[in-house]
Amino acid sequence: MKKTRFLLMLLTALCLVGVNGRAQSNAFHTMTFINEGGGYFSFSRSTPDGQSVDTMDYTFRRSSTETLQVQEGSSVYIGLSSERRGSFFYGEIRYEGGFPRLLHFYVDNREVPLDSIYSFYDEESFYYWYSYTLANITSDHTFRAVFGEWEEDINPTPRPTHTITFIKQGNGSMYGGGSGGSMSLYDRDTLRLTEEEGLYFSVEIEGIRPDSRYWYSNLDRELQPLHLYVDDVEIPLDSITRRFDCFTLEYGYYYRQVVTSDHEVRVVFGPVDTTQLPPLHTIEVVNEGGGNIDYGSLSSYLGIVIDGGWGFVLLPDTMLFQAEEGMAVNIVMHSLRPESGRYEDYSNPRLLHFYIDGVEIPLDSIFEGYYIDRYFYKYPLPNITSSHTVRAVFGQWDTLPSIHTMTIVNQGGGKIHSPRSKAHDAIRMLLVSEGDPFTVRMDSYRPGSPHYGDYANPKLLHFYVDDVEVPLGSIFSGYDAATQTLHYVYTDSNVTANHVFRVEFGPWSDDVYVLTLEANDPAMGSVFGGGTYEAGTEATLTATPNEGYRFVGWQDGNTDNPRTVIVTADATYIATFEAEVGINEVDGADGITLHPNPACTKVTIFGLEQGSKVSVVDLNGREVSSLLTPDSSLTIDVSGLAQGAYFVRIVGKHQQAIRKLIVK
Repeated sequence: MKKTRFLLMLLTALCLVGVNGRAQSNAFHTMTFINEGGGYFSFSRSTPDGQSVDTMDYTFRRSSTETLQVQEGSSVYIGLSSERRGSFFYGEIRYEGGFPRLLHFYVDNREVPLDSIYSFYDEESFYYWYSYTLANITSDHTFRAVFGEWEEDINPTPRPTHTITFIKQGNGSMYGGGSGGSMSLYDRDTLRLTEEEGLYFSVEIEGIRPDSRYWYSNLDRELQPLHLYVDDVEIPLDSITRRFDCFTLEYGYYYRQVVTSDHEVRVVFGPVDTTQLPPLHTIEVVNEGGGNIDYGSLSSYLGIVIDGGWGFVLLPDTMLFQAEEGMAVNIVMHSLRPESGRYEDYSNPRLLHFYIDGVEIPLDSIFEGYYIDRYFYKYPLPNITSSHTVRAVFGQWDTLPSIHTMTIVNQGGGKIHSPRSKAHDAIRMLLVSEGDPFTVRMDSYRPGSPHYGDYANPKLLHFYVDDVEVPLGSIFSGYDAATQTLHYVYTDSNVTANHVFRVEFGPWSDDVYVLTLEANDPAMGSVFGGGTYEAGTEATLTATPNEGYRFVGWQDGNTDNPRTVIVTADATYIATFEAEVGINEVDGADGITLHPNPACTKVTIFGLEQGSKVSVVDLNGREVSSLLTPDSSLTIDVSGLAQGAYFVRIVGKHQQAIRKLIVK
């Protein structure tokens, strides 16, 4: 799983693209990559028009020099990994004769400080990741990475070692291991491994349902894990990571713990209790046209890989899967553009229609986004309770949406998220198709946050869109008190051009406080002005009601809007909104009547202007139904409403009215 996570991170990181629409040149330049020491050094490139040239990255397996030709205006992305002892990758063959620690990095013989290209540290896998981007290349360049040993390897300080004993009781399948890998206990009952203190040991347990294709090859049938004990303390199986494979109907459990002393891991297998097994339901996937569907996403194990965009499989015309009741299933489909390297693999690369149990699902409701050269669609079945038929219809493209480049510039190295990746790089470019939304999310970590030390500059200072500064108070989306993290979100709901998003991070000052703004009901209005402020500064708080609502006041009784406050401490301000409905507005002489009123099941509204919008709202102003009337009267079903008072709002070209409605 760790290797999968690492590969997915690499695939995402290496999909750098250039600025769309740049005038292309026929000039080419030589890029020279020198790996001194044999550590992990990878690179990829993109063309001036924003297309990734390589489906995979170039990766050095040992000390070597590589060169490639890139077109003028292209971009190059370099990834460097520095793996500490205990890393999942530390002892891999790619370091045979080499070293895992990054010491120096040079561009054209100019040393680049490592802290300026540091991206993140994976505390679970014990490796540091560095990234360097050179965009809009206009000349030859040389990149040199120097790797060496860690100091503890040169002058090792012995760590205590401990014995991990794995015991299997029964004939199920079990793997025991540590940071160096795992071994099977399939044909043995006991396994002993030595592991350094401070690293970890792990156990993987597998079980098989009676319906599995492998069931009859295991005649003893003691294939269900019943108990897991670590140092004689039982670990409930439902408390640890679990997966279920829709292909083989196998279960999987994974448990890991840091080594602190000698440890004993004991797993007890027994006969499968069929009365405790959830029922199975059939998922039938029909591929009409021969497009691209990821059936791997039907497996909770492979789904992590597939949903991350790794590995694509062409389905036959029809395939059946078995899903346990209550489990979640994702159906993932792709529309491949002609520039995709996989375009020719499919006779019909474009997704045209999608059906669940014969009901067509609008594609725009399941669109996940555009990534490099394909459109992703995902339909989730979050809680399987019955069998389903999934049908995807593919065909040829007729017209293609335009593509725009979103460039994210990270100044200061803080935390930025983009829709399909975490932008740790100084520059990250993503392609978005015309009309799609695009969201940038940024985090500010206060000094007390557990993530504070992950970034040299953890505070968000400024945010610019095409060099126009956006006030942080207008994009502040909330404060997580548990992690002391401020969240900011900016969304372009309809992309029609290229954009550059520039984010500036810096250090915190000593006396900074958080103002959190909330609305009593987000459906009624929104609030702006929240975020971080230095002590003693002024903050302007603004409450903006939505159509049909009005601002009443703040929770402390203040009714100013906008409102100015002096910041002296962390504080929360709640804006109260209410519907623009008063009893004096209910009665009128415009000829609009309701019958019957009170009503039990249906009410008819008379005297309407054709084309008027008729809405039923509760006393809090929340809309519970909405219709357009085709005639002078309209009948509304109110049988599903709770008993009580409501208002009927009528809005037409020449007509506006409100009537009180009682449902009994």
